[in-house]
Amino acid sequence: MLLKLLGRVRPPAEVLALVPSAPGAPAPATEPSWKRKSERRQDRVLAPATLAWAEQLPAELRPTQTLERYPWVANRLALGWDDAALTGRVFDDLLIDRRGGRKGYSRAASAELVRLRHFRCHVD
Repeated sequence: MLLKLLGRVRPPAEVLALVPSAPGAPAPATEPSWKRKSERRQDRVLAPATLAWAEQLPAELRPTQTLERYPWVANRLALGWDDAALTGRVFDDLLIDRRGGRKGYSRAASAELVRLRHFRCHVD
């Protein structure tokens, strides 16, 4: 599975080149999406460090659905993984809907995130 995802990885310079030069117009304040960050192209691409992070996880914990469907989530987890307190806050941000109206994750990805949270936040 991770080899399949390698085709989605881009070198850092190439990822940085995808950053738009100007932000898009904000959504109207009447929509719940006005609180949502605008999607960036690099959020759809797995960072090389994210694949390295996923490979070091026990095989039964590898978040394959999250890597494939939500690369920005996997990138965020991988980035802060070495800091348990930061990772706990990241999991809270990912799993607790404080804004209201979030679409949520697929069942498989949600289950992966819950398993990873338990592994990282309760086993140290």
